[in-house]
Amino acid sequence: MQCQLGIDVLMEEMAEKLDLDVIAFKRANWLKLGELMHVSKALGEGRAGYDQRLDSSVVDGCVAVGLEATDFYAKRMSIEVRVVASGKAWGWLSSCMTSGIAGLDMVAATLKMNDVGSFNLLVGATDLGTGSDTILA
Repeated sequence: MQCQLGIDVLMEEMAEKLDLDVIAFKRANWLKLGELMHVSKALGEGRAGYDQRLDSSVVDGCVAVGLEATDFYAKRMSIEVRVVASGKAWGWLSSCMTSGIAGLDMVAATLKMNDVGSFNLLVGATDLGTGSDTILA
């Protein structure tokens, strides 16, 4: 997960240098339905890997909900104004991480909404320094 932060920071910097909207830039570069996931061939985990096709994804919808729920663009603009005014470094990073490659990873998650409006997230992840507790929260 720490690697994903580095990738996201680099993508943010590239979008900024190209004067592109960061979300549009990331959206243009993530896997689309029907595309091959070549990483699945490289990650055989002790056995021969194989190319797989992305057959389902809700990342577009998740990002749309996240942008609206966090008021991403307004907060990002507010932070940019503060950076210029104060000379201090601030950040508002967009990040999206998915997991689970069929035939390689065994992934499942259940999100249950309780009567009082709280949630229980049930996953089979153990945080061994990978940051799963933080990212899942």
